[in-house]
Amino acid sequence: MKKLLWVGLVLVLLMLGGGIWFWQKYGTFVKMYLKMKPDESFDLAHAPPAPDYSLEKYWATLPTTRDAADLIPDGSGGCDAQAGAEADVFFIHPTSYMGNTWNSAIDTGGRTRAILDWLISSEASAFNGCCKVYAPHYRQASFFAFFDQENDGLRAIELAYEDVRSAFRYFIEHYNRDRPFLIASHSQGTLHAYRLLREEIDRSPLRHRLVAAYTIGYPFPMEHLERDFVNLHVCDGPLDTGCIITWETWAEGSEQGFFPVPLWNGDHLERPKSESKPRVCVNPLSWKADLVQAEAEQHLGAIDMPPWPAPQDSAETDYTYDPITKLDPVSLNHTGARCADDGLYIAKQLDPPYGSLFTEGNYHTHDYHLFYMNIRENAITRTNAWLEASQH
Repeated sequence: MKKLLWVGLVLVLLMLGGGIWFWQKYGTFVKMYLKMKPDESFDLAHAPPAPDYSLEKYWATLPTTRDAADLIPDGSGGCDAQAGAEADVFFIHPTSYMGNTWNSAIDTGGRTRAILDWLISSEASAFNGCCKVYAPHYRQASFFAFFDQENDGLRAIELAYEDVRSAFRYFIEHYNRDRPFLIASHSQGTLHAYRLLREEIDRSPLRHRLVAAYTIGYPFPMEHLERDFVNLHVCDGPLDTGCIITWETWAEGSEQGFFPVPLWNGDHLERPKSESKPRVCVNPLSWKADLVQAEAEQHLGAIDMPPWPAPQDSAETDYTYDPITKLDPVSLNHTGARCADDGLYIAKQLDPPYGSLFTEGNYHTHDYHLFYMNIRENAITRTNAWLEASQH
């Protein structure tokens, strides 16, 4: 009897310890998940009104407006070259909506706009040295939609893509007008960019004007890319054009686990039942799609950003913020990096400023920040290479 009691006590302690471990590891995610779960199923009739991209207010950034995409890091020696740029970038921003409806309304203010300002200033601004920057607002799928295990979340993501496609077509017809262009994106934006590249660019004459696609922070299984693209390929060098660049950033030694994030299969979304490797990875220090370690000497500078502007206890309508008006100086030679078959691995980072997302060593939030100057300089170099080649 005494032995059984001891066994029972050990089991209780193990369960308690396991519960504490789970909450420490995933507690933030669980709280966010429960807070953002919509009260009703997805219903297209209740979706926010569609944007009209002929109106300036439906663009998060334009080269003709003063906005967060105009910023450059202090002391970097760079400049906002949009006025005279010979190329454009169509930037699809990641999720900034943390509310509890399936899709965000365009006119949502508060913390949604605060996060978007944070994202545009630290991601889209990386391209103002090479290009005029265009970034549409769209009825982005909520954060919850990516973790919903029913079809509601997938339908919300598909609605968001319809806006992205509509904005891109307007951009091509009314803004771009036969100029070279880049596609750039992060996270949710990259999921939309994948389908956009396949449907609107890969098999159309537009592919001849695509400098490159910096589609970062979402898994690109190699077998999917080889299946879905006929003309576009993975970039394999700093001057390669008409190609796709992507990576997902992790700390050396971190354990990723597997979560079935939605992937496009033709024109509809599916949640994979098993993990598909290898995933495409282009090293942002060497711009090579290989497994060779790139050293910190090749790192041109990371940027530190202020804290993520979305405390979970703040109501959407009550959140106020000061727009970001400057970027801090860069951290030169900050880290080396190497590609593997499941992501880009770097040295463990300090928190702050480079905290993990959900699990230890997941640097998804900082895919751009950690390699900001490498992205910026390569976008200039690659665009110039495209322009020079087009003259011959």
